[in-house]
Amino acid sequence: MCDLGVSARRRPGVGVMEGAVVTQEQVHSADDLSGEHVLALVGAYERTLDGLGYSPVVYPDTSQRCGGTVHMGTKYDCLNHAFWMCGRIRRFAAERSTERAMRWLGTVQGMLIMGGVFSIDEIMSHDRTPPAFRAPREHYNGEG
Repeated sequence: MCDLGVSARRRPGVGVMEGAVVTQEQVHSADDLSGEHVLALVGAYERTLDGLGYSPVVYPDTSQRCGGTVHMGTKYDCLNHAFWMCGRIRRFAAERSTERAMRWLGTVQGMLIMGGVFSIDEIMSHDRTPPAFRAPREHYNGEG
């Protein structure tokens, strides 16, 4: 196992990068999100990806690294895979596999950030406030 020097739980006032300060509001664990909150996030992500034209399709070969060129990228395939993962998260939640659901949710959120669907701040706000209580986000035109 590789030690990256980052603890699983952050403490207020202790940042990963020197000089970084973490507030109490930013400290979360899997216990902070209810099952209803997780399902609300998954539903919001599914609606967002559907609205942007993505489909829930598993990535063709998950053993290979995602990559691409200027002419042929994998953003579309990765976001389709994130959409597919949302359905699996629903299954994990139904099976009460909370830790697995939370790991997969974090992966989906990372893919949404890297795919340009949401900013880091937006994803952080999703964990604090269920989507039903937030205004819908204006989406980019899918390029980029």
